[in-house]
Amino acid sequence: MKQLISILLSLPLFGSVWVNAQVSETFDNPSLPLLIKGRGDCKIERGVFRSRSAYACFGDPAQRNCRITFSARTPEDAGQVQIWAGFRAYNRFDRYVVGMKGGLQDDLYLSRMGYMGTDELLDIVPLDFHPVPGEWYSFKIEACNHRIRVFLNDEPLPRMDVEDANAGLAPQGYVTLGGGWITTEFDNLVIEPIDEKALNDVPVQIYKKNIPVREKESKRRVERASYQPVVVDRLNTCRTEISLDGRWLFLPGYEVKGTRPEQPETADRDWHTMNVPDFWNPVRIWLHGETMNQGKFPKGVSDTYYQQETARCEGYSFDYRKTKAAWYRQWIELPQSIQNKQVELNFDAVSKKADVYINGVPVASHAGMFGEIKTDVTNYLKPGSNLIAVYVIKEDADSSGKSEEPDYYSIARLDEHPEKAKELEASANITGKILKDIAHGFYGGNPAGIWQPVKLIVTNAVKIEDVFIRPALDGASFDVTLRNYSGKTQKVNLATEITEAPTQHPFYSEHSLKNIELKAGGEQTLTYTVRNLKPRLWTPQHPHLYDFTFKLTNKKNPEDQLTVRSGFRTFEVKNGLFYLNNQPYWLRGGNHTPFALAPNDPVLAHRFYQVMKAGNIEITRTHTTPYNKLWINAADENGIGISHEGTWPWLMINASMPDTALIALWADEYLSLLKKYRNHPSILFWTVNNEMKFYDNEPDPVKRKRKMAIISDVVKRMREIDPTRPLSFDSNYRRNEAKYGKAFYEGID
Repeated sequence: MKQLISILLSLPLFGSVWVNAQVSETFDNPSLPLLIKGRGDCKIERGVFRSRSAYACFGDPAQRNCRITFSARTPEDAGQVQIWAGFRAYNRFDRYVVGMKGGLQDDLYLSRMGYMGTDELLDIVPLDFHPVPGEWYSFKIEACNHRIRVFLNDEPLPRMDVEDANAGLAPQGYVTLGGGWITTEFDNLVIEPIDEKALNDVPVQIYKKNIPVREKESKRRVERASYQPVVVDRLNTCRTEISLDGRWLFLPGYEVKGTRPEQPETADRDWHTMNVPDFWNPVRIWLHGETMNQGKFPKGVSDTYYQQETARCEGYSFDYRKTKAAWYRQWIELPQSIQNKQVELNFDAVSKKADVYINGVPVASHAGMFGEIKTDVTNYLKPGSNLIAVYVIKEDADSSGKSEEPDYYSIARLDEHPEKAKELEASANITGKILKDIAHGFYGGNPAGIWQPVKLIVTNAVKIEDVFIRPALDGASFDVTLRNYSGKTQKVNLATEITEAPTQHPFYSEHSLKNIELKAGGEQTLTYTVRNLKPRLWTPQHPHLYDFTFKLTNKKNPEDQLTVRSGFRTFEVKNGLFYLNNQPYWLRGGNHTPFALAPNDPVLAHRFYQVMKAGNIEITRTHTTPYNKLWINAADENGIGISHEGTWPWLMINASMPDTALIALWADEYLSLLKKYRNHPSILFWTVNNEMKFYDNEPDPVKRKRKMAIISDVVKRMREIDPTRPLSFDSNYRRNEAKYGKAFYEGID
C-alpha cells in the first residue's frame, strides 16, 4: 500500500493543460450531452439537472485549481436531504466528494475517495440548521493545491478549511454533480479557474455560529438558579450511602480571579453548573472510528455520536475548549446526628488530577484517570451546611509543568494544614508532563472531569472496611476487614447472610465469628470459610447472583451492615484449557469497548450485552479502557464473561521507557481496580495491558529484562490482591523461551 501511494504521489499533477476559462451552466438545454458515471438516472429537465444513484461530470478533466459554485435541493416529497457533489474526479476511484445530509443527523462531509484503501475522510462538520426538502442551498468550493475550502449559502467564512497532504492521489479532474440515492436537483453551476497562489495569504477562519454572550449568560443564570444543594434529612442506624451525583456548581479555571474557591465564604452566585458524573469535554475514543485529515480531527464512533458529543459541550454556558482546569462545588445539608458518625467521601474516578476540600480544608489529592478516591472526612463535616470543593486539572499550559491556572494547594499553604504536608507536597510534584502522559486507555482529547459517581458513606465508628469473597462450588471463603475508629476497645460479632439476588429468598445464615476484639483505632482482617452449600453456579448461560450480607453487632445492637452482590463460580487454567466451574470452557467472544462512550448509561450497558448474547458472544475484553461498576454489574446480571484489561495500552513498547513515577502511578491505580472489582463473578481473568510487546521489540537486552522485571513485580502484587483468577501478561503474550532462553525468564512471574 505504501508503495502504491508513493507511486501515485509521484505522478505528474497534470495529464493535460487546462486551457478553458470559466465554465457556466444553467441547464436550460435539455439536449446537453452528459458524461454519466453509474447505473442510475441523470437528466436535464425543467431547467435543472436531476440525478439519482449516478453522477455526471462537468468541465475539463485537467482542471485543478478552481472555484466551484452551484445550488442544489432535494424535491419536496423527498424523505430527507442528501446532496452530493465532487471535484478533481481524476477517475472513478480517485476523486473528492462533498456531501450535505439532513436526515437523522445534519452534517457536512468532505472526503477523498481512493483506490485500494487510499480513501480518506477529511472533515465532518455538524450543521447548525436542519436541511429541508424542497429548499435550495448554495455551495462554493475552493480547491487550490492542497487546500480545500467549502462554503454554504453565501456565508463569508467557510464551513471547512482543510489541508490535504495527499492531494496528489486525486490531482485534477472533472467537477461532479449527484451520486446520492435520493433524487437531487442542481442549478447554476460555475467552474472558475483560480491562481495556484490564490489562497496563500488567506488566513484559516472557520464559520462558527457562536452562542451570543448574552444568551450564554442567560443560560448560566437559569441553570445557577435551578441548582439545589443535597439535603439529608435522616441517617440510618448502621450505614447510609448518600449519592452526590447530579448538578454541581462549576467554575472554569480561566474565570477564577484571585479568589479562594475552596473556602465556603467565597461567593458562587456567578458559577456555572455541570452534570456529575460526566466529562466537561467531548468523549473521543481512538478505537471507535477515524480521525480525519491525517489525525487532525477526531471523529468518534459515528457521525451522530460525534455530533451529539460536540453539541453537548458547545451547549455549556462556558467555553470548554479554554478550560484546562476547573473547580467543582457541591453543598450538602447534614442532620445533627452526623456528629456521632464516621464518614467517608468516595469518588469512583476523576480525570486527571483532583484536589479535594471539605469546608476549605484539603482532605485528599489524587492523580490518575481510573482510580478511586476514598478519604475519611469525619473530622471535617458538621451538622448543617457543608461545602465539598474539588479542583480538577486536565492539562498544563505548556510542557514545562507550569500551569496557567493558580496552584491552589500553594494558596492553601502548607503551614495552614501541617497534618497534610506529605500529601500536599506529593501533589505538587505532579508536573505538566506527568499529567499529559497519565494512563488514559483509548480516550483521546485529554478527557477531564468528575466522570464517575460520587457518594458519602456514613457509618458508626466500628465498620466493615472491605470484603473479599473467594467462591468455591460448594461455598466460599471470606476475608472481612474491620476497623475501629473509636477511642476505646470494642467487642463485636460478625454474622453472614446469603440470599438469592432476584427473589431475596434466604439461602444461608450464620453467626460466623463472635467476641471479636478491636482495639482503639485498630484494623484487622478476619478469614473464615463456609462449605457444604449447594448454590446455583454463575455461568454466562445461567448468571445466578447472590447477595452476601455481613452484619456487625455489639451486644446485639447493630453496628454496621454491608451487602455485596456476587456469585458462586470458579475459573482456572488446567491442562492447557480454561475451566469454568471445573468444566472445560471455550471463550466465544470478541473485543468490545462501548463502555467508554457512555460509562454511566445503564440502558446502553444492558442492551449491548443483550445484543452480544443474541449473537452468541458471551465473553468480551475491556480493551484498554477498564469498565466501571455500572458496566461490570450489568455483565454480572447478563452473563458476560470479562477479561479485565489494564489502563495503559502499549506500555513500554519498543524502546520507550516512561518516567518511573508514571509507571508507579499506573501500577498503583490498576492494582486498586483489582481490589475494587474482585468480587464480580463476570471477571474471569485479569490482563495486565494491551500489546506491550517490548519483550519482542525492545532492542536493548538489559532494558528488556528490566521491563520484564517491572511487570513481574506488578503481577506478583496482583496475585496477592486476588489469588483466585488467572492472569494474562498482555493481550498477545507468549513466553518465548526458544528465542530468549530460560535464563531470561528466571525470577519473572
